[in-house]
Amino acid sequence: MRGLISPAVVGFAAIWLLGPTVTAQAGPTKAQQCAVSKLKETGKYERCRLNAEAKGVKKNAAPDFTKCDVKFGEKWTKAENKFGAECPTAGDAAAIQAFSSGHTDDVVSLLNPTERIVFVTSQLVLGKLGGLTGADAECQAAADSAGLLGAYLAWLSTSTVGPADRFVQSTVPYVRTDGAIVALDWADLTSGSIRAAINVDEFANTISGHPTWTNTDVDGTPLNNVGDPTLDSCDEWTSFGGQAGNGFTTAVDGGWTIGSQTNFSCASAFQLYCFQL
Repeated sequence: MRGLISPAVVGFAAIWLLGPTVTAQAGPTKAQQCAVSKLKETGKYERCRLNAEAKGVKKNAAPDFTKCDVKFGEKWTKAENKFGAECPTAGDAAAIQAFSSGHTDDVVSLLNPTERIVFVTSQLVLGKLGGLTGADAECQAAADSAGLLGAYLAWLSTSTVGPADRFVQSTVPYVRTDGAIVALDWADLTSGSIRAAINVDEFANTISGHPTWTNTDVDGTPLNNVGDPTLDSCDEWTSFGGQAGNGFTTAVDGGWTIGSQTNFSCASAFQLYCFQL
């Protein structure tokens, strides 16, 4: 019938004019607001500590965290007073502060190291390692399993490339995972003897004397004893055939990396020395 509008059209018009129904979302709870506030203050505290560390490094002096600690305490107390009993983590300032301090200290130790960690792997590996890359992966996996920070490379040489080519030639001490000093710096490490045998693994456990894969001379360069240099390195650490140079974990003279003039079969299972970059 002319002049009449169907109810369906009216309903559509109403939806078009008013828009779809929107369900209001509940705002964050007081507990969530407290957590947000504390997360922001934790971030500010860590930034403050890192800035203090940077100033200390620049001045070659111990960092001063006094202002960071005072401000952190004030802001933490303010957050807890604001949300009161609704803040489920009241009284946690000391724990968060200790955790954050440890976190920033770890960052600084990686960026401005005062020592470099050295260990011998707790696990034995065959000479077919997948090249230097595979050996490095073994070291990194061992370090990660023990919770050691940083990147690690194997003290290992192919026929042409050795640690002297790949490592950071450190000016700070090389230390075992139990804290014993192996060498004062790169020059000391490659002098022909070390100050402590590298016979402690990634977990700081002392291990019995055992050969290690090295094919590396005391100066960190490849050790080639035979006519075909690849035969000294298990065909560049990719084969069970051939032989390779070795060191001994109990030695503190050059034998730590040149254990004998007789190379071992690449089918043997030995350990690896691992050095933090």
